Amino acid sequence: MGRGSRPAWRLRLSWARPLGRLVRRLGQFVGKQWHQSAWVAEGRFLVEGILWDVARRWPRLGARNRRRRVGSGDEGPVRRLSALRFELAWVPMAHAQGLEIAHTATRLGVHVGTENLTRNQTVWSDAIHESVLVSAYPLALWLASSWWRLHWEPLLAPGAHVTLEWRKAHEMESAGFGFVWPRVLFASDGEAMQIWAVAARSRSKNRKAVRYLTGTEGPVSVPLTDFTQGVDDFMAATVWRLKVRTRLYGDSTLRTLWDDLRGDRADPRRAQWRRCEAELGFPIGQCPNGLMDKALALQDVMGPAVSELLPVYGKAAGLAFVPLEALSGTPGIAGRPMDPRAPKTRTAPQGASWAQAALMAHEVRAAIGLAAGPLEDKVLYDLLGVPKDTKPHATLGPAARAAVAIPGIRDEYRILIREGDRPTQRFAWARLFADFLLPEAARGPWLASTDLMTWRQKYQRALAAELLCPIEALKAYLNGNTSPAGVDLAARDFGVPIEIVEAVLSYNGILSSRVRFGEPKTGFPYYQGRFASEFAWLPGGKGVATFRKM
Repeated sequence: MGRGSRPAWRLRLSWARPLGRLVRRLGQFVGKQWHQSAWVAEGRFLVEGILWDVARRWPRLGARNRRRRVGSGDEGPVRRLSALRFELAWVPMAHAQGLEIAHTATRLGVHVGTENLTRNQTVWSDAIHESVLVSAYPLALWLASSWWRLHWEPLLAPGAHVTLEWRKAHEMESAGFGFVWPRVLFASDGEAMQIWAVAARSRSKNRKAVRYLTGTEGPVSVPLTDFTQGVDDFMAATVWRLKVRTRLYGDSTLRTLWDDLRGDRADPRRAQWRRCEAELGFPIGQCPNGLMDKALALQDVMGPAVSELLPVYGKAAGLAFVPLEALSGTPGIAGRPMDPRAPKTRTAPQGASWAQAALMAHEVRAAIGLAAGPLEDKVLYDLLGVPKDTKPHATLGPAARAAVAIPGIRDEYRILIREGDRPTQRFAWARLFADFLLPEAARGPWLASTDLMTWRQKYQRALAAELLCPIEALKAYLNGNTSPAGVDLAARDFGVPIEIVEAVLSYNGILSSRVRFGEPKTGFPYYQGRFASEFAWLPGGKGVATFRKM
């Protein structure tokens, strides 16, 4: 054998890849029926499986042929990197449940920022893998069918029962099809997608074939636009793979879901219908038309505030539309809120950032000449424009799900506050004032305060907390004493609930807490498990998941 010649076994293996390409071309040339026949598919998988095994065992063999240009046929369109990334490396998979599953087999990596949610360890080896072998088709079906609820259905109010239907729409494990998916929860706050991931226990009794190793401390927030872009890129890559590899895409369920979804998103009226449907807690097309007509009519009256009220009066609350519609006729306390800040010095809120809300609260305090110290009741009611001869009181019972301010004539509002003790009511008044400070285009005519974890409610809580209990005044009062007794005294003298003092200290890095104003530090934001003993002390009883108290 000469110096420049190649071994005979390498020459024989070099025919494998052209043979695989020939089989694929023949299948595409002869036609759809012949291309879908089982023996051709199995033959193609056999050839591709041999090539994949050879490439794994001898990486240098055929390395030149394995290089592909970005954006070539199998990769699909070039994807823009975002805060949420689905990384796909297509691999052959024989003996799958169907050709759609087999043709979309991939080594999947799900990355949220710097976190790799698919880092795992299998039962067959102790090696750590950065991706997991699954099919992209089931995940694409789940994302397409849950798209509207993922984007617009928030976490339920504290203490609400989490139904199986809700979990199916928000937990990635619901993609199913026999694959072991990571325990990841998606829940939108209207501005950002909050993502929780729970790592599998190393000594769990219900050990699965794949053990995921990544768990997040609290929710990881991804801008909603980035989440949408990441899902769209994943869907485009999966659809491209199906179109290139098989003729089945035209008759697949994925095509129907994806085409309908794109059509709904492109039509503003249909998009608004789907959004209201998701906020009420219904899957696509399952909300009764009469209920949807009522929701759309309320939206015309309330504006953006309806998105804060529909989830708390929707399906999770037993469709309590009678109390919601009755709010318009409920008597309340007249008030004319005012923004004491000079127009040129006003900070426009940008999302649910605590720092932004704190800055706005400090601006309000500076405008009324109160840099430090507790905020008196009289000053708080003056900010809301309550007449001096009126004694503020609760106009709604303790079972009410929201506090609202309904616009009237000449910038006057009719304010409806839920029943509670003095600190709770002070915080409720401050939250409605915080809602009033939002630009009218963002808040709409109605002001609404609920127990949800939407960006608007989180902004309200942060501004109200810093308005009633500013961090500098709180630090001066405590003088380093962050014991439970010190926190209790501070809550009493500042006139706020104890949880507010803990939240202010926690967000400013002074007090270490497992809960940051409603955001659990580890695990999902609700308790769940397989055995009754894990639920014995919960109000929901056996087998019912309940949101953590926030």
